[in-house]
Amino acid sequence: MQYFFWAAGFIDGEGNIQIRHLKQGDRTYHYPALRINQVDIRPLLRMKDIFGGTIHKRKPPANPKWQQAYEYTLQGDNLRMLLETILPLLTVKDGQAREALELYTRLSTPL
Repeated sequence: MQYFFWAAGFIDGEGNIQIRHLKQGDRTYHYPALRINQVDIRPLLRMKDIFGGTIHKRKPPANPKWQQAYEYTLQGDNLRMLLETILPLLTVKDGQAREALELYTRLSTPL
């Protein structure tokens, strides 16, 4: 359970819970995603080890004095489970988490 407290604080401070849009032909699909960008990859590796997801290098920085950044992404059932668990712990990102969970509910409800 301690990982959920840590993750809630990390996401509240550094995360971005978004509704992503994917266009395929004449259809557009919407899905929730968590993204966190960091120059220190270690907390991203911790998120990946605990909750799954992916990490990739961001494009090289424009300024040579800037550090290389990495992006962690989590989607699907793993994100839903994480958001359902940490929602009561979020302060800043609770609205984004609620929107994402509402979309999951709409996506899983038959028409």
